[in-house]
Amino acid sequence: QTVRFPLYSPTSSLERRQTTGLPDWQSEICKRIPYLENSEERLEEEAFAQIIEQVIEWNQEILAGRTEALLFIYQEPIASLVQNGQAELLLDLLVLWQRELLHCINGSLGEDKTLFFPWRKAINKQAYLIDINGLLSAMEVVMQTRHNLRKPMQDQAILEQMVLAMQEG
Repeated sequence: QTVRFPLYSPTSSLERRQTTGLPDWQSEICKRIPYLENSEERLEEEAFAQIIEQVIEWNQEILAGRTEALLFIYQEPIASLVQNGQAELLLDLLVLWQRELLHCINGSLGEDKTLFFPWRKAINKQAYLIDINGLLSAMEVVMQTRHNLRKPMQDQAILEQMVLAMQEG
């Protein structure tokens, strides 16, 4: 399965960064999530960083096969996002993180190329928890879960199913 990530013009992204006042790392992440980039409501840098840290820890728990991974769905800030109908944001951040892990495993992630620059140590740490096939399978589960959010089910239940499916491999 081919997963395509859109390319952006460096000049237009530089212009956007200068006008939004966001830190480079946050601007780069928002650029890859179109509804965030064009949104009038932006998360504060600290709140956004906290969400990313929680998603990174959540991924770590999932990859390690720990049952605590299910509890992350009910902890802040993830719980608030899910309750506010923003589970898509969690899944988009999770798949972007997994994409970084994939690049790290392949050896194509340079220090200057990482999307999650403040968390590059965590990328290297998590890259050793899974092989490429397992990671691709996990990414597929996340993308299928994002599609499942449109179904008439509670988002928490859909995310629980995702965690269990990812841990089963």
